[in-house]
Amino acid sequence: MEWLHILWIVLGIGLMLVLNIKYKLNAMLALLLAALLIGVAEMVSVLAGWIPGDELTLGSLLDTMMTGFGSTLGSLAIIVVFGAVIGKLMVDSGAAAQIAQTLIDRLGLRWVKVSLVVCGTVFGLAMFYEVAFIVLAPLIIAVAHEAKMPFMKLAIPAVAATTTAHSLFVPQPGPVALVDAYNADTGMTYIYGIPIAIATIAVTGWVLPRFLGSLDYAEPAMMKQDEVVAPENRPSFAISILTPLIPAIIMITATVANVWLTEGTWSYDVVNFIGSSPVAITIAMIAAFFLFGTRQDRPFSWVMDKFDEVSIRSRGSHRILLLGTADRADGGQ
Repeated sequence: MEWLHILWIVLGIGLMLVLNIKYKLNAMLALLLAALLIGVAEMVSVLAGWIPGDELTLGSLLDTMMTGFGSTLGSLAIIVVFGAVIGKLMVDSGAAAQIAQTLIDRLGLRWVKVSLVVCGTVFGLAMFYEVAFIVLAPLIIAVAHEAKMPFMKLAIPAVAATTTAHSLFVPQPGPVALVDAYNADTGMTYIYGIPIAIATIAVTGWVLPRFLGSLDYAEPAMMKQDEVVAPENRPSFAISILTPLIPAIIMITATVANVWLTEGTWSYDVVNFIGSSPVAITIAMIAAFFLFGTRQDRPFSWVMDKFDEVSIRSRGSHRILLLGTADRADGGQ
């Protein structure tokens, strides 16, 4: 049944064309979904014995897709772009403004900085650092705009919290590698790490800015709203705050589930596929398409326009990333 290879490719191409032409889905997203369809079909065909070949898993399928896209876009490019799309949708749908207004109304200016530190800590624990930064940025700027204060006064402590959590605590890959290398107790790393994190955030977020002079910098153009959204047309506070946290919720859930799952089983494979960073951020982005876009009575073309705007602005940074990688490789030879 070797003809199945051709059938799956034809179906994948057909899906890509339908999504792109009929539903106006961005070409990159359509290609990604078509590749996923072909990969899953091949995996099922091998498992069912319809075609010969090495056994595939969802994990190996994800690695293959990321390798293929990465050779064109650069490593982490998909994750960073999808995270930036979520951030842009938060800004232009009014979700970031909704979060900012609610935090200020309920907590007052005194505790807003602390609430952003908590958000930054959660993002830093469960996301790639680049994605955490991109998703946190519009929230910081929206709060600063509502509070009528320089955004850098909020950005420094919030980013300090993200960086500290990302650097010190499991399940981030760096701390996990160190725990494994030194056979350390994960619980004790939290016991020792929490007071260190509090001290670090206090110094870098509250003390250091006093010595940095003026922090009144211009807001990044990408993080500004294209148009002001009336409060009644914004997503609710719960939707606004939970949608960017979807990757964190998924990845933390997968990490906890692995305690009871056996490596090599189908359930382990599925949970870790869904809990991987690229899939988790993709799920969050699709949720943002609906919750920040079509659910708010905006046409799907509006969502795709935001996606295209982010991807076009990101191309320059991707080229810099690729050139930098090539320079390091040449220097190492």
